Amino acid sequence: SVGSVIRPGNWFFEAVRVQAVLETVTDAIQSEDRVTLEFRSPREDRHLAMIVNPIRKHPFSGVVIVVRDISDLRRIEAMRRDFVSGVSHELKTPLTVIQACTDTLLGGALDDREAAERFLKQIEEQSERLRVLVLGMLQLSRVESGVEVFRFEDVPLSDVIENVFRSLRPLADADNVQLRSTGVVAATVWADHRAVETILNNLVSNAIKNSPANAEVTVTVDRNDDEAVRLIVADQGGGIDPQLHDRIFERFYRVDRDRSRDKGGTGLGLAIVKHVCQTLGATVTVDSRPGRGARFVVTFNAKSRNAAPNDQ
Repeated sequence: SVGSVIRPGNWFFEAVRVQAVLETVTDAIQSEDRVTLEFRSPREDRHLAMIVNPIRKHPFSGVVIVVRDISDLRRIEAMRRDFVSGVSHELKTPLTVIQACTDTLLGGALDDREAAERFLKQIEEQSERLRVLVLGMLQLSRVESGVEVFRFEDVPLSDVIENVFRSLRPLADADNVQLRSTGVVAATVWADHRAVETILNNLVSNAIKNSPANAEVTVTVDRNDDEAVRLIVADQGGGIDPQLHDRIFERFYRVDRDRSRDKGGTGLGLAIVKHVCQTLGATVTVDSRPGRGARFVVTFNAKSRNAAPNDQ
């Protein structure tokens, strides 16, 4: 930034190397009027906003320069743009299908029972896709904003695994994917029961959707060296490039967009997992390579229950 390179006694136009900054200060001096500039720091990846105010005395004697770091503001704006773009894209496809089917039905397909049933089935499927998408966005918004209230208690992971397997069995059976649990499944964690189910449901659902037919999805419970309980979900899918490991937790990001949409994915599952884990004081990591499947590890806080975050 400007302040990091200028010292008392320095000649400004020798100390500062950013041409746009020099031109802005020159404009303010010559016009004797306030001038603003937004630029990127050449030394660090930061967005800076500069205001140059001339000192209004006669004879003219100088300028006051204020530089603010607006990197966080620009990052939030970029996230908002990406979110709006992602939502728009996700809504467009099902709405287009619904509109096309409706137009076809109104255009005469209602008279053909077989065709009408086919189009109505598509409308039903796309409506369900929209419902799941909206519910996912609402859930993510509640968690991020802190509106979601978590009630901490001893949560038996065996109950969580049983509930999640029961709800996702039809999805797994559709592709003949086997669901299996191993390890210390009788372990308990100090957390919110519904939140832990949300985490596991999204991870197992994601694993099923990314698995080939006749594959296996395994949920393992163990403890690390610090005695923290770990919930591990492993699949036999196509794997994920290590360079994408951070990006997969972003809203609407998909490694294989076409496959995810065909399987009914919204692109919000892993983002929800990430934020729920943060709220619980847990962490989520991924270990995966192309062609070797994926292994998601949720590590719960090993501290005492009195240290649980957001204990309600």
